[in-house]
Amino acid sequence: MNGGGSEQVDIVVEAKSGSRHKYSSEEGGLKLERILPDSIVFPEDYGRLDKTMHESGAPLEGFVLTEEPFEPGSYVSINPIGAIRTRNGDLEKDIIIGVPVEENTGKDRTDIKDLEEELLIQLKVFIGELHKEKSRFEVRDTIGSDKTKRLINRCKKIYKRRGM
Repeated sequence: MNGGGSEQVDIVVEAKSGSRHKYSSEEGGLKLERILPDSIVFPEDYGRLDKTMHESGAPLEGFVLTEEPFEPGSYVSINPIGAIRTRNGDLEKDIIIGVPVEENTGKDRTDIKDLEEELLIQLKVFIGELHKEKSRFEVRDTIGSDKTKRLINRCKKIYKRRGM
């Protein structure tokens, strides 16, 4: 997806694993967007997928599973391995999970089913905690790499159609 039919996509890191700070890209640098409550930290690097747009108008967001956190503002090419599906009333949101293309951890993670159950639970709990003030919010199910790649392709087409 990163040009010529490749299956990778770029993600812009907005929050570093272990941090409570989430940033957004602004002209000239990064802007602090949000500070999480004391009891919550990002369990993995988190950011937005470059040049994507969901039907809601927002870019896709996702986790980068990495041994060594990337700095906010970094562009990282990832292989998407799945997504966690959520819903807030009528609004559905898919949170992508990916592994860096350049990272060599020795772990063979090509699909969400390859993740340790404990890690997947940790990500779901984090998402639930992040949105607990929304009474109609729910963490639903997960989808594998094939469906996730189709979702990303669809969101790239929406981005292009809207002239972004």
